[in-house]
Amino acid sequence: LPPIIVEPGQTEATAVVGDFIDIVVDEVAGTTIATPNTDILEIYQAREEDGAVFNPGAKAIAAGNAVITVTLPDNTSYDINVTVTE
Repeated sequence: LPPIIVEPGQTEATAVVGDFIDIVVDEVAGTTIATPNTDILEIYQAREEDGAVFNPGAKAIAAGNAVITVTLPDNTSYDINVTVTE
C-alpha cells in the first residue's frame, strides 16, 4: 500500500494501523519531528541514505489519536493531528 502523504502545512491526517505516514517538507536537512504518543506512532526522522533523501514520517502502530510536531530548520513548528483506526 502507498504511504499516507501529508503535504507541507497540512494539520490533520488519518491512517490505519500498519500504514506509513510520509511528511513532505521543503527542506529535509534540519527538519525534525516528534510525538509524545509513541504508543500510537513510531517516528522516523528525515535522512539521507546512499544518495537518496527521505522525508520524515511515522508508522501507525496502534489505534488512537496522536500529534506529530514538525520543527523546520528555521525553528518554526506546526502540529499534525493524526487519527489512527484499526
